[in-house]
Amino acid sequence: MVHPYLRRRTGQEEISYPPALARVFGRTLSVPLFQEQVMELAILAADYTPGEADQLRRSMAAWKRHGGLEPHRERLPSRMLANGYTAEYAADIFRQIEGFGSYGFPESHAASFALLTYASCWLKCHEPAAFAAALINSYPMGFYSPYQILQDARRHRSQTLPVDVTCSDWDCSLEAVADSRQPALDAKARECLADAGALKGLAGHRFQARWAMAAIEPQLPLLAEGAVVVEEIQALVAPTVGEDLHSDYASLGTTLGPHPLTLLRPKLIALRLMSSRDLEDRRHGQPARIAGLMVGRQRPGSASGVTFVTLEDEYGMVNVVVWRTLAECQRRELVASQLLRVDGTVETRDGVLHVVAGRLEDISELLQGLDTRSRDFR
Repeated sequence: MVHPYLRRRTGQEEISYPPALARVFGRTLSVPLFQEQVMELAILAADYTPGEADQLRRSMAAWKRHGGLEPHRERLPSRMLANGYTAEYAADIFRQIEGFGSYGFPESHAASFALLTYASCWLKCHEPAAFAAALINSYPMGFYSPYQILQDARRHRSQTLPVDVTCSDWDCSLEAVADSRQPALDAKARECLADAGALKGLAGHRFQARWAMAAIEPQLPLLAEGAVVVEEIQALVAPTVGEDLHSDYASLGTTLGPHPLTLLRPKLIALRLMSSRDLEDRRHGQPARIAGLMVGRQRPGSASGVTFVTLEDEYGMVNVVVWRTLAECQRRELVASQLLRVDGTVETRDGVLHVVAGRLEDISELLQGLDTRSRDFR
């Protein structure tokens, strides 16, 4: 019933219902969205008692498991016919009630979700840094990974700072406050901090910090309060952008440096692959060839085998729809790819753009061993 509701809301489909049911359907465009509406419908149109209506509500939630709707399959339409409703309308109402088991919820839940959505949108608009930090600190929670939240915050111009042993805490914070606490860490932990670039403020780039951490003589207590350099450290060549990128992903799972596809864009252009920004100029039905990091796969039980893929490049996200037949034919590419190429068709509706896949190709070798991870839901 989601699609009929949206079509009626945008004026693409006629809104019609019997006048006697105006108080049930008036504000939801003749679509039963809430459990209370179905109960009221049964009382008004089929002469159900309040007790019978509550039994119907309970049956809707469990009918796929226990077949609880069967007693109502004849009772509800026959009573509606007796009250002057057409057989066609009664059958349509019962089909809606059957579908209700996949999505139906109380109106109070809808109100609470709406409030949460409004508050979340307000925070993301007016306090994006605080919103992103709170989401990352609450992980694992919600659909998006910390990587996606961080990259989205950067794309929306929130300033992000790297891990720094002199001021970073376990959780993300909105301001870095240096203090004199000494982190009592073993050698392995110090090496991890060096690899993550967290010692840059004390010892320079990753290679220089790793050299200091590996010193045989304990003459450079970098992590001690009031640390003083008592000997000159041999200057080492700074890591390349690519080496920093690999180290960031290996130690942090993300990067504050350039996006991997920024470095790969010349190769992708040579392959005639578009970016997410290029897609904005495409019209409905036009072909599109894109590539992006695999950041999410979903295959909801209610989607009839359709897989929804989220790809990311340096400009943003692209939503890709993979039909069941293609998913079965190219399962390896769908499941194993870190960098996925998609040849497909652009679909736009009500300002929402996605690509319907026609062919998949795993081009992860271009990442040269970069360890990226997706967050998948089945």
